[in-house]
Amino acid sequence: MHMAERSTIIRAGSEASEEQVLPLMRLPGGATGALYRGQVFPLLPDGSIDITGPFSVPGVCSPIGEGQARILENAWWVLPGEPPLVLLRGDEETCQRLLAAIVECGGEIFASGPYLAGSEDEAPADWFALPRGLTAEEIRAVLETASGQEQGEGGAPAVQTLTPAEREVVLRDTLTCLRLEAQRAAGEVAAMGSRLAETEAARIEEGRKAQELAQQLAEAVARAAKADDPPDLPPQPQSVKRLAAAMGQVISTLLPRAVLLRDTETILARLLPDRGPSLLALRDLHDRPNETLANWKGVRGAGGWRERHLSTGQDDSGRLYARLRKDGKIEVLLSFKNLQDRDVDWLSRQ
Repeated sequence: MHMAERSTIIRAGSEASEEQVLPLMRLPGGATGALYRGQVFPLLPDGSIDITGPFSVPGVCSPIGEGQARILENAWWVLPGEPPLVLLRGDEETCQRLLAAIVECGGEIFASGPYLAGSEDEAPADWFALPRGLTAEEIRAVLETASGQEQGEGGAPAVQTLTPAEREVVLRDTLTCLRLEAQRAAGEVAAMGSRLAETEAARIEEGRKAQELAQQLAEAVARAAKADDPPDLPPQPQSVKRLAAAMGQVISTLLPRAVLLRDTETILARLLPDRGPSLLALRDLHDRPNETLANWKGVRGAGGWRERHLSTGQDDSGRLYARLRKDGKIEVLLSFKNLQDRDVDWLSRQ
């Protein structure tokens, strides 16, 4: 492929030294550069290069064919239509800045992205955009102001009119870009739908397990109403056992005088919709045992034990039994109203 060339002013800082025809190359960021003495310098808006500024080595750049030479003279151009088509040359940061200028002036960018279609020789731009809300002439005025490139006599104009054949190529390749973007978006939507379906299936399975456990607990409570001994809770999942053990450790740390009896830890972990009232009652017992127990009712048939009603978060069927020991410890049993006869019998034997 024969490389495109351009007459380029060579600068050293602010001083212009000479003008030469230099080969054009595409820099790694997508901008256009000129090859000078074995180094590729980016083209400045006025078409010059600054040999005291940043540069890239030719090995990381790509050559630009002659078929692109005319378009590469400009950083952008606009094709009239509904909507107008904006093609941009340069790195992503520069292109995003130009598109932001269109939005700030009342336009809306409803499609944009890298210009991926077309062969290396005929691809006219690095980025494309389809704006709405502004005419092609208004967009040109915005881009002239934002880029600092103005159309004038002598030198390349900021906006070029493409031939019918070139316009057909540009519009065809832009449509290809939009189709590629639509396919990518459709793939992302499909993947998201698959993840949502997996999440919903997992949620349904967890709900089924929770219902089974609730049924086991209800059956255990029903059996306990007829049993002579305290009820046996159904086998608990490891997660519930770990939660119950963790709650016991927290309570023993924060309320060291409290001694939780029987299955109090499991009831706190699993059976109470709202643990708040139970925890507050345990704190009052720990901090002011004599004063607190004085306001509780004595348990008939279980000497030394006192009780109080307790909210479960759904009703007032909770029962909390407590007894103060000589060593200052407080024995506590958490249970329910429908198990009271069996609980009292159990407490009387402790």
